[in-house]
Amino acid sequence: MDTTHCHYHGNQQALWQCVTCQRAFGGCCIPLNADDPVEYPPCPLCRGQLKLIAKAQPVEAFTENLGQCFLIGLQRGPLTMMGMLFLGGLIFSYSSSFIVGLVILALMLRYLQSVLQATSQGLHKAPAFRQGMADGGFGIFFRFVMLSIPVIFILVVSSIKPDTPALREVLMWLLTLLMPALIIRIALVEDYQASISVAGVLEVMRGLGWRYLVLCLLVYALWLNYQLVANFIDLPMKQLVPALLVVLGYYCVVIFALLGFAVFQIESSGEAGSAALVDSFAYPQAEWLTKRALADSEVRLKEGQGPSAIEILTLALENNPDDLRLNERFHHLLFALKMQDRCVRHLSHYLPLAAQHNPQLAANALLNVWKIQAEYLPDDPTVCERAAQVLLTRHKAREALLLLNRFPQRFPDYPFLARACLMAARSYAEALGQTKPARELLNYLRGRQPNPALVAEIASMEQVLDRIEQLKPS
Repeated sequence: MDTTHCHYHGNQQALWQCVTCQRAFGGCCIPLNADDPVEYPPCPLCRGQLKLIAKAQPVEAFTENLGQCFLIGLQRGPLTMMGMLFLGGLIFSYSSSFIVGLVILALMLRYLQSVLQATSQGLHKAPAFRQGMADGGFGIFFRFVMLSIPVIFILVVSSIKPDTPALREVLMWLLTLLMPALIIRIALVEDYQASISVAGVLEVMRGLGWRYLVLCLLVYALWLNYQLVANFIDLPMKQLVPALLVVLGYYCVVIFALLGFAVFQIESSGEAGSAALVDSFAYPQAEWLTKRALADSEVRLKEGQGPSAIEILTLALENNPDDLRLNERFHHLLFALKMQDRCVRHLSHYLPLAAQHNPQLAANALLNVWKIQAEYLPDDPTVCERAAQVLLTRHKAREALLLLNRFPQRFPDYPFLARACLMAARSYAEALGQTKPARELLNYLRGRQPNPALVAEIASMEQVLDRIEQLKPS
């Protein structure tokens, strides 16, 4: 199937196309407002009407993943579950406790549900056993028990009359046809009545069409295969139960993984897949406003309309001045477009925000502005300290010391002055080998009557300075 790609992101599928300018846009260029949806959003370039061209990408049929299902059963998570089943089986063999049997069943069903949920998202890796236990409750156990009661009742009633084998065969084949859809619904729908509703079961069948019969046959064949393997196990009773549980656990993982891939095929194809593809780019209004401004400014910039991109971000920042992503994009645009004065002025707002939420961004901004104005220094001690820490981790000691230079004189009332001075002293000594300014900072800290913990740090740092001076050639 031919795929149209986004005009601005060549590696992404296009979901929309402008009727007027014929530009194709991916979902990243056209974020949608989930709180106030519109059928046809406007083009970010010419404001013309967009038409939906999204098509779900073809996915592998669940039958093509059959071999992968057998491999999933041998991954760490399923093997851990089988180990737990083996231990539980040993305990059950020696205790014959009904409670132990229920616990084994509950743990197995909970993990099998997590396997189905993972493969229903197209994943080829089963979750870790602990993750599978932690991701949800044990509702599937109770739903499975409630489903088992009428199934067992029907089988018992059909076996009362041994002279009607045809009825029993019909019931068995009917259960074979319904069971895959019922398991899928029970695993994915929390409400029991909704999970076994006729409409829900038919929805699964319609989603796969004739392939549902293939799914039923595969599940039935896998179950017969388990029974065949189980019949070959010849062990004493106390060892037989654990062995059977291990084999049962493996085949159940294979079956549940196959059912999950079937769900993935339903949800990833046709109109449902296209709708899900578009809906994945819908956001709550506050998030949408930010993403729309970022997307529109990127489109304008790639069209060579830098001033328009700046205007879009300026308006967005008036409504949400403390959004870090908007400020970061605004800074980069100002720097790239060589709007130097405005770039420097914006730092008074951007740097404290970045230092608070992501000091890496603050350090990046300072490295940029020093290319414009080499003597620039922030007037916020927190910005200086946090950005200096980042620069030191990048082995940019000289740049970090620009921020820490004359720190006591610039910020005498900073509550973490001692911490900043120690960082500066360590940078002078260990990164630059300059012990004199390092000792001056340590002497300054001693003169401030520090607490015992700080005195110990100063003494430790002085020992480092002594060793550095001893290694220096005389």
